[in-house]
Amino acid sequence: MGVPAFFRWLSQKYPKITSPVVEERPREINGHLIPVDASKPNPNGEEFDNLYLDMNGIIHPCCHPEDKPAPTTEDEMFVEIFKYIDRIMGMMRPRKVLYMAIDGVAPRAKMNQQRSRRFRAAQEAQIEMEEEEKIRREWEAAGDVFQSKEKTAKFDSNCITPGTPFMSNLAVALRYYIADRLNTDPAWRNLKVVLSEASVPGEGEHKIMDYIRRTRGQPGYDPTTRHVLYGLDADLIMLALATHEPYFKILREDVFFKDNNNKGCFICGQTGHRAAECTGKKKEKNGEFDEKTKGTPLSEKPFLLLHVNVLREYLEIELKTMDLPFAWSTERAIDDWVFLCFFVGNDFLPHLPSLEIREGAIDKLIALWKKNLPLWGDYLTDSGEINMERVHMIMSDLGTVEDEIFRERKAGEARRKEGRLRRAREQEQNAQRQVQVSDPQYGQIENQVEDFMKPLPAREIKTPVIPSHDVNKAAAEALKNSLLQSAGATQHKRKEAEDTEPETVLISADVEAISDEEDESKDSLRDDTEVEEVEEVMTVADVPIPHKPPPNEEEEEPFDDVRLWESGWKQRYYQNKFRVEVTDVAFRRSVVTSYVEGLCWVLKYYYQGCQSWKWYFPFHYAPFASDFDFVNELKITFEEGTPFRPVEQLMGVLPAFSKQHIPPAFRPLMTDPESPIIDFYPEKFPIDLNGKKYAWQGVALLPFIDEQRLRDALDTKYPLLTEEEVIRNTKGDEILVVGGGNPLYETFCALYGRQDGQEPIPIDPSTSGKFFGAVLPDPDACLPGSTFESPLTEFGMPDISNNHSISVRYYMPSVPAGHKFKADLLPGVQLPPTVLDSDDAYAVRMGFNSRGRGRGRGRGRGGPSDRFVRHGLGARQEGDTNYGRQYDNRNRGYDGQMASMEHESKRPRYDVRQQQSGPYMGGGGYANYTSGNYEQQSSNHGGGYVPNSNYGQTRGGYQQGGYQQGGYQQGGHQQYGGYQQQGGYQQGGYQQRAYQQGGYQQSGYQGGTYSGGYGSQPSLPPSQGYGGGYPQNPNPSGQYGAPEGGADRQRPSGNLGWNRNVARGRGDVNNRR
Repeated sequence: MGVPAFFRWLSQKYPKITSPVVEERPREINGHLIPVDASKPNPNGEEFDNLYLDMNGIIHPCCHPEDKPAPTTEDEMFVEIFKYIDRIMGMMRPRKVLYMAIDGVAPRAKMNQQRSRRFRAAQEAQIEMEEEEKIRREWEAAGDVFQSKEKTAKFDSNCITPGTPFMSNLAVALRYYIADRLNTDPAWRNLKVVLSEASVPGEGEHKIMDYIRRTRGQPGYDPTTRHVLYGLDADLIMLALATHEPYFKILREDVFFKDNNNKGCFICGQTGHRAAECTGKKKEKNGEFDEKTKGTPLSEKPFLLLHVNVLREYLEIELKTMDLPFAWSTERAIDDWVFLCFFVGNDFLPHLPSLEIREGAIDKLIALWKKNLPLWGDYLTDSGEINMERVHMIMSDLGTVEDEIFRERKAGEARRKEGRLRRAREQEQNAQRQVQVSDPQYGQIENQVEDFMKPLPAREIKTPVIPSHDVNKAAAEALKNSLLQSAGATQHKRKEAEDTEPETVLISADVEAISDEEDESKDSLRDDTEVEEVEEVMTVADVPIPHKPPPNEEEEEPFDDVRLWESGWKQRYYQNKFRVEVTDVAFRRSVVTSYVEGLCWVLKYYYQGCQSWKWYFPFHYAPFASDFDFVNELKITFEEGTPFRPVEQLMGVLPAFSKQHIPPAFRPLMTDPESPIIDFYPEKFPIDLNGKKYAWQGVALLPFIDEQRLRDALDTKYPLLTEEEVIRNTKGDEILVVGGGNPLYETFCALYGRQDGQEPIPIDPSTSGKFFGAVLPDPDACLPGSTFESPLTEFGMPDISNNHSISVRYYMPSVPAGHKFKADLLPGVQLPPTVLDSDDAYAVRMGFNSRGRGRGRGRGRGGPSDRFVRHGLGARQEGDTNYGRQYDNRNRGYDGQMASMEHESKRPRYDVRQQQSGPYMGGGGYANYTSGNYEQQSSNHGGGYVPNSNYGQTRGGYQQGGYQQGGYQQGGHQQYGGYQQQGGYQQGGYQQRAYQQGGYQQSGYQGGTYSGGYGSQPSLPPSQGYGGGYPQNPNPSGQYGAPEGGADRQRPSGNLGWNRNVARGRGDVNNRR
């Protein structure tokens, strides 16, 4: 779903919804790679029944990966897809059903977005080629030899669209893959494998949801079925909630892994180790020019599980409203939350101008919902149906504050701009300290320091000037830099052959200071381009790399002719975006009506399936909330229609640039000036930045497809299609495949002795293990005992002789016309054990995890401060399952891992660790947003999370006086013995007193404050101790320090001073003052 940064926002607001996946790796023994045995118990501690794969989330990254060279042929791509599926199977190990769904023909509402993505990619590819040619001409005019990149055939990912030869070949390859695994892999022995190819209409994730909805409504369905859905789209979260299945998880790559782990050591700047293990050695080149150094490959990226049951717990806490005049229903409240999220963006509608997820839009909507809920008398939605009167009320409330929202947005942008300019000035000052080593052709390096520091002349390279107003300048600049680097490398090689002396090299004197800079601008760009919301990555730049201006360059403000923060904003908006006057009430109502139709269509799509294949939103922009003043009068209905044929969708979404994927008979319709639909395929089209800064954030102003005109034009060409093209343009069926060990194997084999043309035969649930549906023989089946020919023999995948698998056409359980799927828990279901505790509930109610939204310098997940902790404390090692947070119920002291210094509500992982005895860290915990002790659990004790018998009952702990005065700010965090100042981390705790005076080796109590050191000081009387200090001494010897032996002795894992100095032999910790 098109909600930029939705997963990032959700995982920061509700930190326990995700956990890292425990993954076993293939082992190499005597040069042979031993695959993971997925038939063994799941290392994640839970067995799963059904695994669903949104295949487009696998196909795209395998065909054009971001972190490693792309496969060069289709066959290589198919092999990569097989490896990816194998990896997921090794992690999740389903025991009953594997459902593989490829995107088929999408509803008309989705085709608008698909069309925009593909046309953008084509336009950017054309700009790239034009820019390369322009640079070539200017270099040659200047007398230089332009060494361009080697010409290679580029993969056009627009072919990953139903109806193309690529998708047809992929279906054949996947059939072979399934048969091979059923014949050879014990983990697949009892699986029922459903393959929904691109010839089956519908988006992949919605085909999966349709299967779940229909299956859970069958008699005998097990309500404790454990589902896992793989995919990167944000809408999978909404879809999982909409099923009301309590045992549901979403598997996804950790898209923040690179942000958090791949920036390298902050001491030497190299990757592959943390500062705690840094030896200070100079970086070794990998390749002649270090060209072999690459980032973490895609296959190395770890995975996360999003626990829908934990998200349900969070939402119940967030949404629950007391003193309602009707019965509270968690299920109905969750459905309302899903609906409210549609307002901030989805694949079918633009978001309202006043709602941005980074500005807390969802929280604003929740507040309005909770305010109005007692007045409504019931909920906003019911199993996909919307109450228009209640939508009118909530939009009216939002409309009254729209102008204030716009003004606050402008003020925030001004603050962020000032911050960026300030940091740019700092970077410019850092750049002035760069040292330039001379090029041999301009003379030798002088010995004098002053001459060495003087800037030396550099070769002037005449580069093309790209107008600053050009919305595609970022893509052009990226291409230019790439070409210059390529040419520079070639010239370097030629120069090395002629003269062994080096060319000019720029050395930064403060690289780390620049690379560590985390600003809101960068974070915003990263949020907008997350892979999670991109289900279809395009050829050139569907998710372009954001380019910031150089530090010393004046930041260019995007032109905004609407100026929503100034009076008259509504009039300017309709004049500039719709070319109508704001007084045209009929037009504004037509926009709002279409938008409300879209809200109804999307909600029904999520809860009941596609209600209309032909509906779409016919505008590029959304209306204002204040224009929804009549929606209580609307009655919305839909005409179901029929899906497009695959070729019709190709002609509706592909640009002429990708015409090679379309049957030759149709190509003239895209290029011939006399074509009746030539206006559907513009080579150039405007992009409205719409107040944004970069072209990829803007709105592509493409003409909408007229369905009837398109079909009329295609009808004249259908007789020209070949037999193969006719097959690709035909609606297909899902197939079900089982192996020889499955109870259904013999039953399915018997189908092939029957006459064709019968009605689908129901599957016996008692034989199938409660698998529901009906089947017919598959005309493309490879019968048992025969040979299944391999399409990939050159890749070590031989033919399958004596095949022991069987495929049939599969039909989901049927439902009566007009059937309404009830959005509720099934009767008798036993919910999973509760994960969240009272501390988490308090954090949600107080909104601690919502503040700041993880933006800015070092806040939220990642950032320099997080990297400082992880590197210096060794907080997470490769393969750790708890992300390095140590936990000890008895001694929760400072052990170098920061576990006991982190508020329970801020643990960013699904944490099943016990939360029992042992003093808490006090208010000085590591987390940014801790709170006072929840619900007076230590109401009689100011210090500590639990009654603190060791360190006293006076002020300074976690609870004293609540959150603002005696709790987090004064007693816990800042003043009275908490984490930072007196008794905590810096003065009386870890760094100064704990380390030098009363810390690891001497006394644990300094100047009336328990310093947190691991000293031999006995427990303090109640009148002296401060609860914000560290817990009791876990080291019986009274010292945390290592034995004698200098730098080679065992060091404390969390002592950054030790890491940097003692490990390098720079001193003895015992003698430091």
